[in-house]
Amino acid sequence: MAKQISDNVDNYQICNENKGITLAPLPVLKYPTPFRPWEKFSMDVLGDLVKTYHNNNYLLVMIDTFTRYCELAPIPDKIAETIARTFKSRILDRHDTPNVLLTDNGGEFNNALVTKLCELYHVNRCNITAHHPAANGMGERLNRKILNHLLTNLEFTSSNWDECMFYVQSSINSPYHQSIGDTPLLAFYYYDSRLPFEVEVRRQRIFGDDFIGEWYRHSKLIHQRISHELEKATNAFTAECNKSTRPIGNVNHDVLTHSLHDSWATDTRAVTARLFSVSSPE
Repeated sequence: MAKQISDNVDNYQICNENKGITLAPLPVLKYPTPFRPWEKFSMDVLGDLVKTYHNNNYLLVMIDTFTRYCELAPIPDKIAETIARTFKSRILDRHDTPNVLLTDNGGEFNNALVTKLCELYHVNRCNITAHHPAANGMGERLNRKILNHLLTNLEFTSSNWDECMFYVQSSINSPYHQSIGDTPLLAFYYYDSRLPFEVEVRRQRIFGDDFIGEWYRHSKLIHQRISHELEKATNAFTAECNKSTRPIGNVNHDVLTHSLHDSWATDTRAVTARLFSVSSPE
């Protein structure tokens, strides 16, 4: 009886024509899973914060999507020159040239200077959907984590938060990260840094006399494990988000992401596959 009543209400034409139908949300699609560090990274601006003694009002937040390794750079403003200079000094000069830069639609990122810098280094700059911060969920979650660090630590005052950013960055990169199954530091450098509580402890030796060969095999295993954990975490998150969604007909996810995937994944996968397929050096 209950099912008959429910079906009758759902199919009652007059109500459907006048009240409309509340549809379930569309399923969430996912970005192609990155294959190496700095293949794709996200950048966002956190602020307007309290001005510090060094006249910094904002925090430029950068995170690598493969290793979850982040760089935090206090900046005095968010004009194009400041963003481009910080991006070049903290990422391009210090680490590597990424294939893809993912940002929101703010004017600090969408300008001639940043565009020219990306063209010079052959970086594909992609914008997320307008007015939809969840499309850059990794950056938004990192912003919340940074604020939690600042608000819960009594040593961070409103006038010197920029001096504490290196401590915050270290406290985010050092702990275990569930998505990659290890620490961002290990995923990025292929070894963990020695923390203060380990200074008086003699660390067990990882590599023997054949440092190059053992380091190669060690880093290859780490890379494979992180790739597997990241793919598993991405699929699990997508499945959880799509539990109560409606089908989207014949739209093919591979078609929607084909052009984006080709622009910043194909060449990198080929190079990395060749790198890790050769025999280890003797």
